[in-house]
Amino acid sequence: MIKKTMSIENKINIPKVSSEQISSINTQAPEININNLNVEETEIETVPLTLSGAITSFPLKNNEIDFSRIAYAPEAVQNKNFINEDSIQKENWNENLSFQIGNNNIISIYNGNTLLGFTDSLGIEPLVNHTVLTPINTNQIISGNYSAQETDLESFKNDLNIQPGEHRTSGNTTYNITPSELNQLTYVVEAESNGTFEDALATISVIANRMEDPRFKKNNYQSLVDIVSQEGQFAVWNETRASNYNAETGNPEVLKAIQACLYGGLRNNDYVEFKARTATGNDKVQISPNGNKYHNLAVSLDRKANTISNIDANINPQ
Repeated sequence: MIKKTMSIENKINIPKVSSEQISSINTQAPEININNLNVEETEIETVPLTLSGAITSFPLKNNEIDFSRIAYAPEAVQNKNFINEDSIQKENWNENLSFQIGNNNIISIYNGNTLLGFTDSLGIEPLVNHTVLTPINTNQIISGNYSAQETDLESFKNDLNIQPGEHRTSGNTTYNITPSELNQLTYVVEAESNGTFEDALATISVIANRMEDPRFKKNNYQSLVDIVSQEGQFAVWNETRASNYNAETGNPEVLKAIQACLYGGLRNNDYVEFKARTATGNDKVQISPNGNKYHNLAVSLDRKANTISNIDANINPQ
């Protein structure tokens, strides 16, 4: 929607007259010089697409996709370098489809957790028609990916406070990461945690907390991978091994925890550092038995309702 305002300073004053005088009035309208009008247009105001909740995935049907606008890289979408529709294996584009809106309005299309390809806002029919979008809610995502013991959503609260100890929160910033970034983060979290869902969630929570804590923002991180690859921070980091890692074939509990945190907005602590389970000190908290010991509370976090991170929610079809 485009809103414009116009103000006209030169007003036309018509005097009040009696019925007897009407016949003597010159009914020809006075000439208006458009150059004398003070016309002021406001800047174009775009109406943003409002995403409710921390989940940024939306359901999608096969017939809502314009397959002539599919690419296999975000850069190709920006350059309008779409692939030949006939080369797309559409049998993989049927059930459990969803899409996410990323930077520069690049749309990522998924089948479950598998990234299928990219398009722009003209490649998704609901966006073209300005349909009101309903995000896939947390319950749907959790029940689709996690076992029953990890779907205790009642234990996660949208609490804005920073608290010591285990603090299970929802409504945290979510992150739209690439498959490569998912592989690298899974490699780190699996190596740093004890392999359980809770300790993996605690570890990825620390990484996400660092992205938002003002003390760490001075490092100008561009992605979550920048945090784990920073020299001297995560001892297990190895770029070659992390880049070659396949999250889908790793520990499923770790993958579930990363998805719960980054896609579902769930975290179980407000710390920005952790030590090995053998570390001592009363200031260190163990979230999971035989897991890491967490310490150093964040100064502040981007935890609030309707939070989106790394998402450009202004949809302006070209």
